[in-house]
Amino acid sequence: MKRIIAFFLILVISAGLLAGCGSGGGDAEESGNSASSDGSRTLTIGIPQSSAISSYTKDNGFTDYLQEKAGIELKFYYFSSTPSEYRQQLALMCSANQELPDVLLGISLEHYTMNQYGEDGYFLDLTELIEKYADNYKKALAALKETDPEVATYASEKVKNTNNGAIYGMPRVMPIATDSLQSLMHINKNWLDQLGLAVPTTLDELENVLQQFASNDLNGNGQNDEIAMIGGAGVRDYIINAFVYFQDTAFNVTDGKVWDPVYTDEFRQALIYGNDLVKKGLYDSKSFTITTNGELRNLISPVNAPSKVGVFTGLSTVMTNVNSPAIGEFTVMPALADATGKGGYMIIGERQVDWSGFITKDCEDPELAMKFLDLFYDDETVSRQRHGVEGVDWVRYDGTNGSGTKSYVKQINSEAFFEGKSTWGGNMLGILTDYNYLTVSEEAATERIAQTQRLVKETWDLMHAAREAEERAVHLVYTPEEYSVREEKQNLATTYLVEQITLFFAGEKDPSDDAQWNEFLDTLTGLGRKELLDIAQHAYDRK
Repeated sequence: MKRIIAFFLILVISAGLLAGCGSGGGDAEESGNSASSDGSRTLTIGIPQSSAISSYTKDNGFTDYLQEKAGIELKFYYFSSTPSEYRQQLALMCSANQELPDVLLGISLEHYTMNQYGEDGYFLDLTELIEKYADNYKKALAALKETDPEVATYASEKVKNTNNGAIYGMPRVMPIATDSLQSLMHINKNWLDQLGLAVPTTLDELENVLQQFASNDLNGNGQNDEIAMIGGAGVRDYIINAFVYFQDTAFNVTDGKVWDPVYTDEFRQALIYGNDLVKKGLYDSKSFTITTNGELRNLISPVNAPSKVGVFTGLSTVMTNVNSPAIGEFTVMPALADATGKGGYMIIGERQVDWSGFITKDCEDPELAMKFLDLFYDDETVSRQRHGVEGVDWVRYDGTNGSGTKSYVKQINSEAFFEGKSTWGGNMLGILTDYNYLTVSEEAATERIAQTQRLVKETWDLMHAAREAEERAVHLVYTPEEYSVREEKQNLATTYLVEQITLFFAGEKDPSDDAQWNEFLDTLTGLGRKELLDIAQHAYDRK
């Protein structure tokens, strides 16, 4: 058994998932390419199944579009929606020599894992198929090279297998959209106006605003129920980055030297500050116990009641109820000013690049499969998988989106992505851009869309003005030996780090206590954090 499959099998067994992870299923055939009953050609695709989608086959606008555009019938094999689980399912299917769907779509793999499946014969080499049948992909890639040559090279050249030059997968490239902000913070402008205060821009101003929010009846309901600030990791990252640039899965770089902010005094200061906010009741302790967005929505935007929240993190459309006007009360917050000489940053995620389109060994018509995958690089398909049915959920419009760049998509139904009948509830594949992914910001059809577009515009303005790190250890290509270390260490070390940040903020551990702090750093080192730093340096040097 090949090593990549054996590794996932160990994960499955250790997680107690062996009995259930392989139980994918389809609406008709589970795999295999064949003619349908009416003589049309059929493809079976394996996709992560979203619980938000009522049906992939009956009255689904995106399925109907793809079938008509490609002139085929689609059948589905369903994988778990959780990446760790669908990767385990795939490993189990391969180890058991089960027949695979013709195409895997939306199954995100790193290039090393993808290449292992290719070398083992489970995925086809797509090189010739791309050259012959992937005109949309080549056009989209050429456009990407004009706007972001580094990402284009990473997606198209560095994906190639170093042993044989093969290309085993198609990339999914996300734009630097407003949801790339890892600490998207919103503050209640109505409350600020009542107090005569401005949006805070420093740590001292933030604490003063939160104190005022917590001690006044700003929602006017006669109760002392105001929550100054609430939210998960986004709040914590926002505070940390006032002290030092920090992304939990990526290291910092200065003059070519890769370094880890977690081992700095500035990082510890950030946790002490956050811990103090919780002790004072200014960062609500429910942030560490609430487990669903629904619970937060009912605090931020209760229906038929005033908002209880002063500051929250996350996408406004996700964190506010549709039937509440509360979204109109909020404005976005800029990064806090540098507090240490190493901070003052807004974390804007790099373009997400992964590989999520594959043709398997069991596909009987690779030409048909490649033409199907290539559809996902057409602007219209990108827009439909994000925004829904053209003419119903969105219309073509020559306008400008919140980023200030050209867009042709104007939303009519901003909830189409989440409603379960117009899309597949995820961006499966393609090169997504501001032009085909983001919506125009003018002539909104409803008040909610108008408020959403206002916040998008404010967010883009902040992003354009934000201080960002000049160098980052991202889009790195690892050797097999380095990948083996990452495979073993990355998840454990990062999971532990995120857990400990939460415990220090929540007050379950004290970041001011030297013994507890040193124990944290020693454990993190023992889990391989410094080994990960070393291999990141080697990969960065080769970049």
